[in-house]
Amino acid sequence: MSTLTNTIKPDIFAAETQPWTWIFALALFVSFIQAGTMGANDVGNNFGTSVGSKVLSVKAAIILAAIWVSAGALSIGSSVAKTVGKGIVDYTLYADQPQLFMLGMLLASMATAMWVGFATALSMPVSTTHSIVGAVIGFGLVEFGADGLDWGEVIKIVISWFASPLISGIVAALLYLPAKHFIMLPVQRDPDISSCCLFSAIRRRFPRACSFKRFT
Repeated sequence: MSTLTNTIKPDIFAAETQPWTWIFALALFVSFIQAGTMGANDVGNNFGTSVGSKVLSVKAAIILAAIWVSAGALSIGSSVAKTVGKGIVDYTLYADQPQLFMLGMLLASMATAMWVGFATALSMPVSTTHSIVGAVIGFGLVEFGADGLDWGEVIKIVISWFASPLISGIVAALLYLPAKHFIMLPVQRDPDISSCCLFSAIRRRFPRACSFKRFT
């Protein structure tokens, strides 16, 4: 009897862990697709102003995005990943069946990749943050209902969605007004000043502060 039990146990263990392996492997594949669709949309959003105004070429924007997006993700991206992974859904409810949590996150990534990819194909600038947060909330509600979510964290995220464009607009206005007054208007008044020579415009506006010679 002991021999029979020892022979069966490894097969049962393999059968129980096999779905986890497939979920993990598929999650890696979906993550690459999701990263591609999110990068295509986010880079278009972030660098659309620079490329549209001819400040940067498309090639330069892609290179800069690859460098700085990677640097940001590696340096401070872990806090956001922690919020999305553990802050929205109460993961402790999945302690007895962690494979359900893995499956839910996999499908959330899949849904995000599909929607963002579809929106990008239609040239629609959408929020990838809204997409992934909504997908995670969706699977959490399906599995445990309202009790499956950390509503305090969800409310903070929703508040940030409304606060972000407001704060960005205020900061942009505060930066634009002095730039227009001290840089662009002097350039427009003096046609001899090239729009690229911002230093010349600043030096004409503040001659004492810029009394040192410019190296050419």
